[in-house]
Amino acid sequence: LNNDQQLCVTLFYLEKKSYQQIADQTGYNMMQVKSHIQNGKRNLKTILEKKLNKG
Repeated sequence: LNNDQQLCVTLFYLEKKSYQQIADQTGYNMMQVKSHIQNGKRNLKTILEKKLNKG
């Protein structure tokens, strides 16, 4: 994940922050926060699938 995605995904899923809290903390707007989280989730899924398929 790129740095923006990693930060937003970590804050949202691990630190249980809301989109608004993430936006306030990072300076991103709400659309950017949502986009970073969605893209981060998609990229994590792809990375995990590749690792699992390699066995």
